[in-house]
Amino acid sequence: MTNKENPDNRYKKMAKPATKSAGSSRKPAAPGTSGRKKVNQTRPAAPSSAARKAGRSSRNTGTFSTMTAPGLKPQGKTSAGQILVIILLSLILISLVTLVVFMFQPGRMQLWNSSRENPETIVRRLEPAQEESPLKPQPEAVEEIKQQTATEETKENAPAMRDSRIYFVKVNAEGQISLKSVTRAVDYSSSPLTQTINTLISGPGSDEINKGSLSLIPEGSRLLSARVENGTAYLNFNEAFRFNPLGREGYLAQLKQVVYTSTEFPSIKNVQIMIEGVIREYLGGEGFYIGEPLSRESFQNTQ
Repeated sequence: MTNKENPDNRYKKMAKPATKSAGSSRKPAAPGTSGRKKVNQTRPAAPSSAARKAGRSSRNTGTFSTMTAPGLKPQGKTSAGQILVIILLSLILISLVTLVVFMFQPGRMQLWNSSRENPETIVRRLEPAQEESPLKPQPEAVEEIKQQTATEETKENAPAMRDSRIYFVKVNAEGQISLKSVTRAVDYSSSPLTQTINTLISGPGSDEINKGSLSLIPEGSRLLSARVENGTAYLNFNEAFRFNPLGREGYLAQLKQVVYTSTEFPSIKNVQIMIEGVIREYLGGEGFYIGEPLSRESFQNTQ
């Protein structure tokens, strides 16, 4: 049993603490502590001052610290989708507030009430006031308007012309005198009978003379007045109408010219010849009887 160790001694060697190398000093154990070797226990390390500052700054800025409890996932910053939703909600809120303020203005409330009573009113009020700018007419339009105006004025001022039949005379190769009628445009706007007799006194035109028309009314004759009563035309001539140098045939021709021309009017049946306002019995010394109204039938039996 000498070569074998005693089990008790072997146990003591295992329990005996290992000695340090030479030169090393060992501090004596504190009183009241056992000589057994302390077992290292794992404890969480205390956060450093830098970590504590980072945590405080994260709380102030609204972000979460990356240092979280074990087993929890760290939360990130606010996402772009959340920011977009916040912006949209803000815009909707602003629009609602603006609409409410706009609708509840005094003028708008009155407009709203009046539009409910009369739907057409709002249409007229909502239309923007526009000043009518004067239109500048084109030169062609101005010229056309001027021409139309001038034409209308000419029509208004122009005499009411009508065709009237005027009686002249013609002499054939045998020297016989007969009546010859022509058509003339006569002003009927005022005193058509007077205008017609004056046209007769003025005599035939050059074209009519070339065609053989003549007038035997004495030169210098003038119509002083004319009126119509009960189908009889009273024609008042000057003294020159009383004398004809051609004698009886001349008197007969001039009276026919006046009577036939006057009775072209439907309202005239007879003509009373007057000289200077007086009814004379005869025209000239040996003239024709004019003491009573003359008609076309008065010349049927005359040579």
